[in-house]
Amino acid sequence: MEHRSSDVVPALSVALLYVDEHIFVQSEHGEVSLIEATPQHYWPVSLLNLPDGARQVVRRPAWAAPALAGKRLYICGNRELACFEIAFE
Repeated sequence: MEHRSSDVVPALSVALLYVDEHIFVQSEHGEVSLIEATPQHYWPVSLLNLPDGARQVVRRPAWAAPALAGKRLYICGNRELACFEIAFE
């Protein structure tokens, strides 16, 4: 089979953080999704909408895993670190 570059789907890297039956999934572009996960099932809960200023900070590639300290979620972009206050319900 002949392979052409137009047939290649770009790879997407993600970093994961598991907290209290939830998984934060951060893409290499800096987008963060929250997924509720148990051994029986999983489903998306929300998508973190970054403010415009944070989009400039969390730039590609954002390969470092997110970190959580108390109610603060830390996301590291290419050269900068962003902090967001979050709340679980």
